[in-house]
Amino acid sequence: MSRNPEKTIRFAEFIFDTQGNILSRDGGIVALEPSAARVLRYFLENEGRLILKEEILEAIWADVFTTEDVLKRAVSQI
Repeated sequence: MSRNPEKTIRFAEFIFDTQGNILSRDGGIVALEPSAARVLRYFLENEGRLILKEEILEAIWADVFTTEDVLKRAVSQI
């Protein structure tokens, strides 16, 4: 995985634009729901360490009551 000053993260054949939370592959945009894009960004920014589901729920949905199903759906989409 590599980062550059343009705020993108490259991994495998993907490029993730951290400013727009947009994932692309081979020049085309990969459709992700906004919550899935935020979870992916959190994973990419915290690579190399174990992330507990409670941490992700707090980081992504801190101001909203939600259930684990929302996280499961986001991870499934990723």
